Amino acid sequence: MQKSNSISILLPHLGLIIFGQIILILLVQFTIQFVILQDRLPADQIEGKTFEELGELQKTIASEFEKDLREDPGKIGKRYYELVFTERNGILFWSNLLWIIAFILPGWYILGKRMEIPISKLEDPLQVPIIGKGILAGIGVFFAVSMVGIILNLMDWKPKNNEFQEMLFINLKGNANLLAWSIYSVGLITGIIEEWFFRGMLLKHFVSKGLIREGWILTSVLFGALHYSPEASLIIPFLLTGVGFLFGYLYLKFNNIWVPIFAHATYNSIGLVAAYFMGDMVV
Repeated sequence: MQKSNSISILLPHLGLIIFGQIILILLVQFTIQFVILQDRLPADQIEGKTFEELGELQKTIASEFEKDLREDPGKIGKRYYELVFTERNGILFWSNLLWIIAFILPGWYILGKRMEIPISKLEDPLQVPIIGKGILAGIGVFFAVSMVGIILNLMDWKPKNNEFQEMLFINLKGNANLLAWSIYSVGLITGIIEEWFFRGMLLKHFVSKGLIREGWILTSVLFGALHYSPEASLIIPFLLTGVGFLFGYLYLKFNNIWVPIFAHATYNSIGLVAAYFMGDMVV
């Protein structure tokens, strides 16, 4: 009976994640295309041109973009990340908005409104002791993951991050402006969004049905799986599944969504600060 109940809860979660991934991919592709086309249409080429000339210029640039996308999509992605990390750091925040559109809003509507599941609305008390517990836990999680990374390095097997993380860490070294944007978006906002979705919505759904252990395991696995990237080492989703277990434990122990949120934000932010000093040498 317990297994049947777990599956009946898991299925809408999987549907949410698949739907969210599709929406996120479409929104990210649109963003990349918009940013790259703007990059290829500098202001000095626009000035003094008629609407007809601008239309022809845009068609030419769009045609060149589509050709490059077919022949070398990696080049397009690399240029996009170069722009984000060197000239347009604010796109990091825009990426958080895309995640909200793709995951938080559908989760809030489907689970909270349609299925009437008691999901978190971030209503848990936010107090200094709660923040302190989250920060201390985040420090502990960071050092635990770092120890695993050191062991893998000693075995001559350094896990490869995805292209976004690799280029972020490289460009972060000595870049205070990018560090500030990264801590705000990749650190704090990402911590809020991911914990709200995985612990505040998905895990809380399981807890509301009395399936605490099953929910803890399954949502942690989903958390790790969602961080899979074909560019990165296969061990990364397994490491992040472990991180998901720790964040889930914090939520269950303190029954307050803000503890894993601040733990997650702290975990991410320490890595960003380390990259500011060490670049891509961060374990």
